[in-house]
Amino acid sequence: SDLIEAKARELLASISEADSIELRLGLARAGYSRLEQTAEKRRIREIGPDEAAAAARRFDELASQFDQIASEANSRVQSLERQEASVRADEALVATALVGVRRQRSMAHYLAAWSLYYGAELEFTGREGNPLSAMKHLSWMLGSERPGIDPAKIEQVKPDMLVYEHVARATVAMALCLSLQGRADEALKWLELTERAANAPIAVQNQVFARRAVVLARLGRWQGVKELVDLRKE
Repeated sequence: SDLIEAKARELLASISEADSIELRLGLARAGYSRLEQTAEKRRIREIGPDEAAAAARRFDELASQFDQIASEANSRVQSLERQEASVRADEALVATALVGVRRQRSMAHYLAAWSLYYGAELEFTGREGNPLSAMKHLSWMLGSERPGIDPAKIEQVKPDMLVYEHVARATVAMALCLSLQGRADEALKWLELTERAANAPIAVQNQVFARRAVVLARLGRWQGVKELVDLRKE
């Protein structure tokens, strides 16, 4: 609720910057979860264009928040890595801290990517750069040699990585971003990767059918949508 968010922001003002990363990430994530439902309602036309446009603006705001959190988490990771290399460091303590802050960095990039995607999907005009920016955020999870700079290439993704749900969902997000760029064949390959990964979470694999239909429909491949539906009926 708005009251809970206000209380959380008051708490943020009273704690150190390093300790605030987790709380700010949780606060922004809660806002994202509520807004994600709005985005899904738009796909089935349960909300109108004005509400969709407002949601798109809010997604852009959240993307900026997640980007800032990811940047701060990355700075924290770099600081801890320097401490880890120091002979005076408490190795166990630093290693534990690194696990936590790397998780924060990964989750912030992941949520920034989805926020950018939904912002573009809801109101693409004026947000043509969103898919590429989202793909750069996803590169942190998908094995890019230069994360944050170059989008990941499908051949860089090891299938075993998809055992982690956020990584598996990141491959789905890559497909959707590519579809916004009109790159349907590449998008479908990413979905195929998700579907064929033996250890990917079932919940993510179960999304592939609907996401594939979205990709095909977005680019007017209605025969492909029909074939997909017919295959599902068999």
